[in-house]
Amino acid sequence: DFVEEEGVRGIAPDDLLDEIDHASRSLASIHRGPSIEATEQVPRVVLAGAPNAGKSTLFNALLGRERVVVSADAGSTRDVIEEMVRLPDERDPRSIDALLADLAGLGDPSDAQTAADRAAQSAAADAIRRADVVVLCDPHGRFDTSMANDLAPATDILRVRTKADRPPGPSAGAPDALHVCAIDGFGLATLRTRIAARLARRPDAGGADLTVRDRDALDAALASLAAAADHVRTGDGDELVAAALRQALDRLARIVEPRSPDEVLGRIYARFCLGK
Repeated sequence: DFVEEEGVRGIAPDDLLDEIDHASRSLASIHRGPSIEATEQVPRVVLAGAPNAGKSTLFNALLGRERVVVSADAGSTRDVIEEMVRLPDERDPRSIDALLADLAGLGDPSDAQTAADRAAQSAAADAIRRADVVVLCDPHGRFDTSMANDLAPATDILRVRTKADRPPGPSAGAPDALHVCAIDGFGLATLRTRIAARLARRPDAGGADLTVRDRDALDAALASLAAAADHVRTGDGDELVAAALRQALDRLARIVEPRSPDEVLGRIYARFCLGK
């Protein structure tokens, strides 16, 4: 930016290659560090409730795609189905990556008729024990007391009246419950935000482990640095080298707090007397 200034010299190609190599090795070392998935520190959010409480529809809505089969028949979900989701939103810098789980409908264990029913209930109970937040779903708004009491010792409960486009049932309680309709999106944004707020209160929240998206950004930054080094070696021109380096910085800005070029120049001008 300041090549026209007297006494400003561009970096020698060999020195630039050394700097690029040093940066690449540093990023590669970070990339090899522990991931959230590897250390099992990714927060877990489960959707729990009675059969036909709207859990699978809500699961698909939170993911933004049709991941699980939705059926009016009770018992359509048998396994614990898990998917990574970013809450509250991809564009929100305060977002948290979480593992979202759809469970089989909870019921009285004595009502389990088959071995498959008992296995589904056992898997759901295990997922709830390992959850950081349980989203307790009830389309009637009653939130069965015994079910809530069973969950309370294990985790943080967020009550959601699903199917909010329908009238609530008699004896609806839990005035603090969030009303959500997964079909038309009513209340979904608020639900995302509330789940993220609950997860942010965890004692181990905010660690330095890498998410999948962090690793993708590091991969892209390393590729841009490799391209910059190739441009230096082949003498393609300073403009292409600078563009590749800028692209590497943009990739890293997805992980760290980004600084725009104007902010960088502002800091330079504040500390040095350039152009005077």
